[in-house]
Amino acid sequence: MKVQVNARNRAYQFDCAPEEKILFAGLRNAVDLPYECGSGTCGTCKAKLIEGEIHDPWPQAPGTRYLKPAQGEFLMCQCQPKSDLAIEVANFVYSA
Repeated sequence: MKVQVNARNRAYQFDCAPEEKILFAGLRNAVDLPYECGSGTCGTCKAKLIEGEIHDPWPQAPGTRYLKPAQGEFLMCQCQPKSDLAIEVANFVYSA
């Protein structure tokens, strides 16, 4: 599936397998998405769903307490695409 990430500085597109986490697909495709997993800062990989549908297999992840689900926010490290996606991150994003 195609994922388009709209960042503060530009947009990126990459492929993501249905069972793959969005964050890992972006990193695999050399898109330096924001994250701080494993360093005590859960929630840094927050994104906003603009278009498409996602699956969240762990909705109780620690970083979800910082999200506004009614506004489409989700954690890229936990969610998988169920369709092509357009998402937005508040950070600058660069190619790795």
